[in-house]
Amino acid sequence: MARGFPSLPVEILDTIVALIQEHSDLLSLALTTRSLSFLVLPHHAEYRIVRLATRHPEVWAHLAERLDLARNIDALYLIEDPHYLPLPERYPVTLIPGAARESGLLELPNDEHERVRVLNVVGALRNMTSLRRFVWIQPWASGIWMDNPSYYRDILQVLTQLPSLRELKIFDTSLGNVLDDTSPLWHVKGLQSIQFEGCVWMQSHLHPHLVSMLKGSNDLQTLSLSTIPVSPDFWSYRFTHLRRLNLSGNSIFHNRSDDEVLEFLEAHPSIEDLTWFPCDMDSKLCSGSLPGLKRLISGHEFALSLVQDRIGAEPRAFDCLSRLIIDPLTLQSLAPTPLGGLGDSEAEGGGTQGGGGGGGCLKELHVLTYDAIESIHRLSELYPTLQVLDIKGFGPQDRSDGHASYSLDDYIDALSRFSALECLPDVTLWEAIQQVEGDEQRDGVLMRLSEKCPNLRVLGHWDDQSRRVVDVHLKREPVVVDGTGTGSGKVTWLTKHHFD
Repeated sequence: MARGFPSLPVEILDTIVALIQEHSDLLSLALTTRSLSFLVLPHHAEYRIVRLATRHPEVWAHLAERLDLARNIDALYLIEDPHYLPLPERYPVTLIPGAARESGLLELPNDEHERVRVLNVVGALRNMTSLRRFVWIQPWASGIWMDNPSYYRDILQVLTQLPSLRELKIFDTSLGNVLDDTSPLWHVKGLQSIQFEGCVWMQSHLHPHLVSMLKGSNDLQTLSLSTIPVSPDFWSYRFTHLRRLNLSGNSIFHNRSDDEVLEFLEAHPSIEDLTWFPCDMDSKLCSGSLPGLKRLISGHEFALSLVQDRIGAEPRAFDCLSRLIIDPLTLQSLAPTPLGGLGDSEAEGGGTQGGGGGGGCLKELHVLTYDAIESIHRLSELYPTLQVLDIKGFGPQDRSDGHASYSLDDYIDALSRFSALECLPDVTLWEAIQQVEGDEQRDGVLMRLSEKCPNLRVLGHWDDQSRRVVDVHLKREPVVVDGTGTGSGKVTWLTKHHFD
């Protein structure tokens, strides 16, 4: 049966291959047979994900003309402002006529070419009949299409006509009235993920239309808003499939209390991933609320109240916690309790697991501040399985808080106590390593870090050129002795941008 798969009609093979979303899976399939390679490369591999700015008229003209290829696009990232492009653009090249690529088709600065380019962008999007994810960055704030106001409406109108669309993200920092009551956006339905981020969504007159749009997506699972909606209809509505909620807006701007948010959360027990920062430090959920919560990005007090709240006799099983202030009081709250036998296990010398925060399963922890490095040592005893540990300012630096200064080796020693640690997103430690004078001394520090933290692969680094945090990936090169890899060898590194 497996040998006969490539012999299927091309139309059937093409339909099957179109269901494969991951680029790595497409490449693996292309390596199996010559015929599949011709089908996958480049017709699918170059078209599954497209990320570009509108300044490539030859690409848009190509996609507007080739329905057979544009329909293979699963995700489109339309970045209107290049300052918000965290990764190099990604778009098809092979099948675009060479003359068009070399001449910069339609790039001449005149009104007619601009009009044609707008038509091609809209036409290309209309051809993406299998588009599942659409991300639009700075559509209005970039100002690039101010001379073509119909462009925005045409794009949004096409979105209402794409039944395959499941994920929509629009980020814009505009402060003006760029959307009105008649915008086609409010008629986009059937979504599973909606992410509206940036200042433009804070305009309260848009909220009733936003709520009306949300009600048109009955299977909504992910909702991210840079505002706290003021429409009462939002807080009374029930999203029965909601799993991920991000309300990063501040209700202070709308002079509203946390009560509506708390009641909304209590009415949505399906939420597993929550980002919300209460205005009132004393805001708490009723005991037993959000029983399936796994990831929590919030303020210290709200996070700690949930850590201490049990579901029945069991502690909550968090995968991720954030913004904790690590000090003796917090550590005491995180320590195991006698309930469920945890206290007896610790007393008898058994493995220590964080009773309040689910130490046995916690994989990611973000620390806002800590009082002393000894508290980090204690943290490693409570949460030995941490894979991601983000501690703000974790590394040698000028301290003005009266705390003791620690050496680079002190910080490496603290990290070594987390045996499963894979990622340290904060930039401070890597910056300190880069400031070590002398290549030999710097390589020595990297070697010690590699030996003491054998699973550590990624650190954060501030990139001055792109002005954002990028990932530093460590690569360990084994020493070769008689053809066998032994020892730690040299440690090299490279930087990679990450894209949401």
